[in-house]
Amino acid sequence: MPARFAAYLASAASTLLLQQFILPDSIWMQGDQSVASTETLWTVLANSPKPSQQSQHIQKAWDGPVVANQKNLILSRAPSHVDKARLLAATFPQSGDWLHAPPITAVGLRLSDEAIRVAVAHRLGSKACEPHTCVCGKAVDARGLHGLSCRRSAPRQQHHSHLNDILWRAIKRAQMPAVKEPISLMRDDNKRPDGPLSCHGPEESQWSGM
Repeated sequence: MPARFAAYLASAASTLLLQQFILPDSIWMQGDQSVASTETLWTVLANSPKPSQQSQHIQKAWDGPVVANQKNLILSRAPSHVDKARLLAATFPQSGDWLHAPPITAVGLRLSDEAIRVAVAHRLGSKACEPHTCVCGKAVDARGLHGLSCRRSAPRQQHHSHLNDILWRAIKRAQMPAVKEPISLMRDDNKRPDGPLSCHGPEESQWSGM
């Protein structure tokens, strides 16, 4: 509905001179009551004065204040700091870019149904899983946000390995010898060794900690 108001008001302002040219003075002088009533409704939604005369023909000038006011209202009504952080993250300009990525499996852009379900649940603040105890020993609530920061999260290790694969393939394409880091765990502390991804070029450079 607010977008319809903005489109109507912008259209009315952009055709104002044409209306004056077409309509006789007896009708024009009476004014358009529908424009006045729509501006009143828009003022309530935007909590802002009307755009300047020079920009009233631009729909964005009407849409912007309404969107900004509604955003502030939603943030002010967030029940917790977690919800407020979620809303701020969702409104970030690049937060929805993953929705436009083509699902190409060969380059790792195809998401599984489960990954999409969890991503949408986190974006909307919905229930993502059943409450349980993580393998690291910490409690996980129904939103499942702990998995985003858990050091023993499986996707975290997958992303690390995927990045290593990209770097390794790039180095191999440059015709430089490269060795990936070990993937096994140490028996003593169950940690993964930080083995080097090494490549030997003209200066025998060493890449470590990849």
